[in-house]
Amino acid sequence: MKMKMKNQNENENQNENENEIKNQNENENENENENQNQNQNENENENENENEIKNENQNQIQNENENQVEIENQNEIEIEKRKVNQITPTINAMNNFPNNENIQKNGLKILSKISFENEENQNEIKQNGIETIMKSINEFPENEKIQEKGLNLLFNLSLRNEEIKKQIKEKIEKSYKLEIITKPMDKFDKNEIIQICGWKLFLVLADKNKKKANENEIIKFTEIETKLKVMEIMKNNTFFHERALSSLQNQINQNRSKYEIINEIKSKKGIEIIFDTMEKVETMKKVQIKKKENIQEKALDILVNLTTNYENQNQNQNQNKIEIRNLNGIETIMKSINEFKENEKIQEKGLNLLFNLSLRNKKIKKQIKEKIEKSYKLEIITKPMDKFDKNEIIQMCGWKLFLVLADKNTNENEIIKFTEIETKLKVMEIMKNNTFFHERALSSLQNILKNQINQNRSKYEIINEIKSKKGIEIIFDTMEKVETMEKVQIKKKENIQEKALDILVNLTTNYENQNQNQNQNQNQNQNQNQIQKSNSK
Repeated sequence: MKMKMKNQNENENQNENENEIKNQNENENENENENQNQNQNENENENENENEIKNENQNQIQNENENQVEIENQNEIEIEKRKVNQITPTINAMNNFPNNENIQKNGLKILSKISFENEENQNEIKQNGIETIMKSINEFPENEKIQEKGLNLLFNLSLRNEEIKKQIKEKIEKSYKLEIITKPMDKFDKNEIIQICGWKLFLVLADKNKKKANENEIIKFTEIETKLKVMEIMKNNTFFHERALSSLQNQINQNRSKYEIINEIKSKKGIEIIFDTMEKVETMKKVQIKKKENIQEKALDILVNLTTNYENQNQNQNQNKIEIRNLNGIETIMKSINEFKENEKIQEKGLNLLFNLSLRNKKIKKQIKEKIEKSYKLEIITKPMDKFDKNEIIQMCGWKLFLVLADKNTNENEIIKFTEIETKLKVMEIMKNNTFFHERALSSLQNILKNQINQNRSKYEIINEIKSKKGIEIIFDTMEKVETMEKVQIKKKENIQEKALDILVNLTTNYENQNQNQNQNQNQNQNQNQIQKSNSK
């Protein structure tokens, strides 16, 4: 019994132990679960912390980027501010060292770059920079770059800014005069920037509201167009007339082909503007005669070029002639010739122009002929020929004008090629019943033989040319024709016969020191035979 009880107790104890172990295991499992949960919570917390840190880093990076953009924007603003602020130190440097050529040159370069199409910077320069720029131009007249940058800067500043334009104009009028523009233009006449900026400055500063050029147009104007516009606007200012015409003359004579320049002048209403100038100047009472003469001379010279038949330009030149006729230009030309009788160049260019106009255009030829007959008489041609008898162009154009106006169906292409001697003989041949031309032509041939006009040719050469152009036959025909004229005065007949015989004596005289004596003797015999034939006739 005891034994049984004992075993039973042991079993119970064993069960209790097992239960205790079981409970202990369960507790351990619970602890493990708790630890696991704690670890999971810790992991979650760690992840949350990591996310927070990541978000904080992202926010920090974003903030840094925003700060960087803000800094860059501030830098751009600072750079822009520094651009404006370059003006004051640049002008100060130029003012403090007015005799330093490099400082002036570089200062003008900086001001040009900063102010180009920048109204804010232009207004900054306006405060105290205009005087500095003009002083720099005035101080270094020999430095081409300073003159170029200075005029370019003044022109750019004067465009689209009325206050600056007014300030520049006042300073020029009160202190510097137009010489601040004209001197560099004269000194550096091959510098295209100086020339174009100078002319465009004239145009901008002219400020004539009626015919004021649009400033956007002015920028696009060529040099020729600018000069013509200045002449058109400044009608009452002979300074600009004279200067513009002189400059156009120079351009025509430069390397570029003449007809390109001529076509541009014509296309920009140049012919009309030039004639307006000639007529306007003629009516100005207070203008000195010398200045009037100079303007007329230059205008006529340009018009001669506009009407000269250059190769492949016949049609264009004829259009120019028609425009001159329509502008009543023939009357203006004749007035100029008649008004300035003592001016050799005006007489030369005027007769040359009338001759050019009369060629290949019957209407113009008729108009010239009518004006001569009704108003000016042949004296408008003969007076300059008499006064300037050594001027070959006047003599040639005068004689060719006689020939063209005779209107005897002479081929005008031949007339252009005629020499002076040939022209005179042709006039005598055609104008058989006009003793005025006989006497004049014979007298002129006498002078040529005496080498009073053509110093570059020997008598022998002149005699040969007279002979080759049927001169002996024409002279004898003239003598016979005049002899039969009943209404001609004896004195005039006598004068013509005397001159004719004098020329014939020269044609039959043996001259010494000729290079080809044998040929000369042969020519002399031919001349004598021709005279004998004429005598028997």
